[in-house]
Amino acid sequence: MTGTNALRSEGWRVNESFTPKGPTDPVTLLLNEHSLTQLAGVDPVAWQIPWSVMGDVRLLRSPGRTSLSATIDGRTFEWRTSARRRFDELTPFVLLAGGRVERTRGALTGLTAALVVALLSSAGYLGTRWESRHRQASAESALQALNLRLSDLPGSWSVSTDPLLANLVGPANQVFKTNYTTTTTAPAANSVYEVAVRAFQHCMGISNAADRMYGAAGQLPLYQVASSVFSSSRAGGLEVASYVQYYPQLSMVQRDTAEMRSPRFSSCFANVSADLVEASSSSNPRVSDGKALSVLTFAKGFHRVGVATVALTSSTSLASVSAHLFVVVATQGHYETTFFILSSSWPTARSLVTSLTNVMVSHIAPSSGVAA
Repeated sequence: MTGTNALRSEGWRVNESFTPKGPTDPVTLLLNEHSLTQLAGVDPVAWQIPWSVMGDVRLLRSPGRTSLSATIDGRTFEWRTSARRRFDELTPFVLLAGGRVERTRGALTGLTAALVVALLSSAGYLGTRWESRHRQASAESALQALNLRLSDLPGSWSVSTDPLLANLVGPANQVFKTNYTTTTTAPAANSVYEVAVRAFQHCMGISNAADRMYGAAGQLPLYQVASSVFSSSRAGGLEVASYVQYYPQLSMVQRDTAEMRSPRFSSCFANVSADLVEASSSSNPRVSDGKALSVLTFAKGFHRVGVATVALTSSTSLASVSAHLFVVVATQGHYETTFFILSSSWPTARSLVTSLTNVMVSHIAPSSGVAA
């Protein structure tokens, strides 16, 4: 990481001024491998802090927000922004400084809104991500082969440069390894994510303690890899993306599948997924029109399909401000796969859902036969 280019990152707010009654907004951060510089206020006041004097450095991505925190001279400072791409931009600098990089998990199983939490401290990440580079390459290759690919998509598609589905699938083509014997901590009270989780559990009629999707009963996968987000201009605009998770114990997938068999699951999961897409542009998403769809596949493998309406304030790949979010989950053996289709055209997306459900189920369960 030596020689990392300097970064100028605008659009931040700091939770505490460095001086009494000093400016806290707007804030621009200047980062390089040696230090963090804050420019605060309309007439910017600069403070430069070497990474070496900052303790407990932490970069966190949650739905709709990125935050950077650190302890300096016994005081904790936190910078926050809702601007897109800031998390990915700051990650290499925080890792180089020995800090932690985390994402708030969407679900504790194959149903996650962001990426599975990855504790990527510079020491811990290098020490725990893999036993060897060979094993990393093998796992990455295996899981990427199960994900959605350009060759699976009919017509003309490309990798999206500013995807709306990024909040649901996380960074593309990165293998994340977790401690699958543990669960995650509860989300911040009254956060968009916490409200969405409570809405999902109320919709399902289950308690947090019993919920394997978002609650305390769930378990982390051993490995997770997301595909790129692909986009097309067909029928007013389309986005598609997927992620695949590997669980070391068959019983984990079986217990997840048991919850997915609920007749309420497809509609409830579509609602919560739509809430988390809207979270990038709304502080109070409340999607409730989700419904289940029936899709037959030739490959054997459990799957469920749902759809909900998403209200969008802007989009680079979709022509409409209102779109349909289709969500598909499939399980087989050690694997769980989830994919999403965002479209302004119901007929176009509906036929694509049928086609890609067959493709994705066959990726993890290639044997033939119709599955419910």
